[in-house]
Amino acid sequence: MSEDTKNEAAENVQPEKEKKSFRIPGHWYAIVAFILVFGLFIGFTVAFRDSVSGSAYRAPTGLSKQEMTTLVKSLGPMQQKALSENPEQRKQLAEEIKRILSMARQAEREGVTADENVQNELKFAKIAVTANNYDQKFNKPEGPQAGPFSSVSEEKIKAFWEGKDSEGADSGVLATEREKEFQQFIDGKIAIAKTAGQIPEDMKPSEEELKMAKDIFAKSKIVYREVEEKLAGAAKLPEKEKQELKEFEEETDLQVKLQQAQFLAQYYSQNVLAKKLEVTDEDIAKYIKDNPELGDAGKKKARADEVLKKVLDGGDFAELAKEYSEDPGSKESGGLYEGVKLGQMNPDFEKAALALEPGAVAENLVKTDFGFHVIKLESKTEGKDAEYAVRHILISTQISDPNNPMGRPMPVDAFVKSKLTSEKQERVLKEILENNPVSVPVDYEIPEVSEEELKKLLEQRQQMVPQQGPPRPPNPQP
Repeated sequence: MSEDTKNEAAENVQPEKEKKSFRIPGHWYAIVAFILVFGLFIGFTVAFRDSVSGSAYRAPTGLSKQEMTTLVKSLGPMQQKALSENPEQRKQLAEEIKRILSMARQAEREGVTADENVQNELKFAKIAVTANNYDQKFNKPEGPQAGPFSSVSEEKIKAFWEGKDSEGADSGVLATEREKEFQQFIDGKIAIAKTAGQIPEDMKPSEEELKMAKDIFAKSKIVYREVEEKLAGAAKLPEKEKQELKEFEEETDLQVKLQQAQFLAQYYSQNVLAKKLEVTDEDIAKYIKDNPELGDAGKKKARADEVLKKVLDGGDFAELAKEYSEDPGSKESGGLYEGVKLGQMNPDFEKAALALEPGAVAENLVKTDFGFHVIKLESKTEGKDAEYAVRHILISTQISDPNNPMGRPMPVDAFVKSKLTSEKQERVLKEILENNPVSVPVDYEIPEVSEEELKKLLEQRQQMVPQQGPPRPPNPQP
């Protein structure tokens, strides 16, 4: 049996890793999230206070028709075409944005925006988003080496950190303030990542990562200052440039608004909702008790006992495995797993197998999350690279989700936990939507996509695919 085949088959005696997350469902959520990714270090994310007006952040109560139209303009031609041809997808996009905005409002209600670490993370967002948008629209970096903010020179970055880029300011004081501001930003970002379980508690950024973060921080602030200067002198600009600047402001305001909502929805779901949605062992036990058809372990055990008796009475283990085992990965090979490394199998299964002498059969059934196992040890070795060969007959207690016919069978406890978690999610999301009504129109305008645009897009994609040369000639035979 190959290593890949063995690993795949062994899943029937290995526990699956539990996945804990609360995700806003839907295809268009991914599209919205894609729109909101603006560059290399967009962990700056959300604005807590408007850096110009100083007004406190307030979660939006909806989007206007014009804002939805602006949003759709930032999609690619393929997505625009799909929206124009499918009214249901048009509606789905609006519904997903509603969910995000409602979740953000609930986060604000429950005080998420008052958290100090969140504030440290949020207060740089307007700068980051505005600077990145301006850089892409007006500086227009070009060439293979032109990344975000490539127009900002090393000399400008050096002057920024030394506080020598502002006339009339005390360079020493300014440099100290900027170092402190950056440290607040990075400390808040690390704290949030640790709270969300994205990085280990004892993990610290490397010197290279800090240098990259500091570099992007400085470039964002430098370009944002350029934006402020351009906006201040907008009245003196030619009409064409005025219009371009106006469009830039509208697009950026919308992106910041959506960034705020998306971040708060994500932060709230990871740090607040996740705890509310936890399903306890008591919840699972009660559900199984109230739905005895799920926990039909008694009949399964009786069947496994019958098979065990046949084996202990001298029956051919391999033939009985082919007849009775419900492990598709080993059934046809007579229940055999060979070359099994220590720790590869379910701990209870492995402990019972290795307690046997080669050729012996366990006198009792072994219960795992996957069902009841009749186990026979074929061989085992000792030492650093110890491995063993084992046969088993599985009488499965796993069940399939009737609402997901393509899904894999899972242990009863896992199925119930998934079901209860899903039901809680639906119930909580419904309550959030009802308590935080938002308005998002579905009659927004969608740009018409020409066949020429689609053709150009396909050509660009083809150019991005690496060209493969002719196959290499075969090696000469000896």
